[in-house]
Amino acid sequence: MFEPKELANNVSRWTGLGVKLPKELADSIAVFEALQWTEVGHAPVFDIEAVTPKNAASKLRELADQLVLSEVPGGGLSVLQKAKMQAVDAAAQVVRSWGVHAIPEIISQLTPQFDEHVEAYVEAVGKLPEDITAEMLVSAGADAVTAFSDAQREVGYLNEIDGWSAQTAALLGIIPKHQEVVIRILQPESMDSSPSSTVTLLGAVLDRR
Repeated sequence: MFEPKELANNVSRWTGLGVKLPKELADSIAVFEALQWTEVGHAPVFDIEAVTPKNAASKLRELADQLVLSEVPGGGLSVLQKAKMQAVDAAAQVVRSWGVHAIPEIISQLTPQFDEHVEAYVEAVGKLPEDITAEMLVSAGADAVTAFSDAQREVGYLNEIDGWSAQTAALLGIIPKHQEVVIRILQPESMDSSPSSTVTLLGAVLDRR
């Protein structure tokens, strides 16, 4: 259901949020990526012109070693490819484990800038007309157009955090369709749904483990 390699690749992109990863997580990602990018598809090479009566036995052994690790005819996996697959999967599981441990720290790092973006979003939305259409924006003036642009920019950031939150749910084994998307990152302070409602970053996925 949750492919370890895919989850680990998602975690490796967390640095794009502008946060510093814990050392254990960063180290596990480095191992995972090194294994993932290790080339194992080399074709056997045998240079007959390099063979002499004295080195014939050693050259045959070199070729045999390459053949053992080379791709199996018909599309089968070589011993080396199987080893890589197993190693990458094991490394991905380690990344996933350290990723789960890092969630509270990442939330702590994200919260200050998240709050700033939320405040900017609420402020921008508060300047917009109730019915947003191209005609309404033009008639409302330059300030409304600027506010709409600001709101769109902030929504982009909030969507990025929402995507990260969804990833943490997958790390914890939560099926996305069972999540309440509307409260994944935003929570009104009250039932009031006006733009001035206070919103805060939630660690809701942590409460569902």
